[in-house]
Amino acid sequence: LNWKFTKAAEAYTYEVWSIYMDLLDNEDVGIRRYLNDVKNKKWVRSHFHSKRYSMMTNNNAESMNAMDKKRRGFHIKKIIEMLIDRMQQWFFERRQIVVQIQIVLAKTIEEHVRDLFN
Repeated sequence: LNWKFTKAAEAYTYEVWSIYMDLLDNEDVGIRRYLNDVKNKKWVRSHFHSKRYSMMTNNNAESMNAMDKKRRGFHIKKIIEMLIDRMQQWFFERRQIVVQIQIVLAKTIEEHVRDLFN
């Protein structure tokens, strides 16, 4: 029960949040009523509509920490080299994806423009 609530609270999208809330409903239907009284925007990431700078920064740091847990005993020079290699790999992979994109506009803006002209 606890892990389902934690996953629902940490969900970045409404769809993922909804999946975990359905699992909580299977446990006890009163849970959703109680949590709705608290207001979702106070405890759910996917319902938080303010700027998320610190949230995303923390997520990146947590991601790096999780990947490097087994390397904590290494020398600092080796750890820095591995971090540099990983960052280069991530940027390379994202660059390959971006190069394949043929449009100049953001996806939502492109859809809006298409709707205007259709």
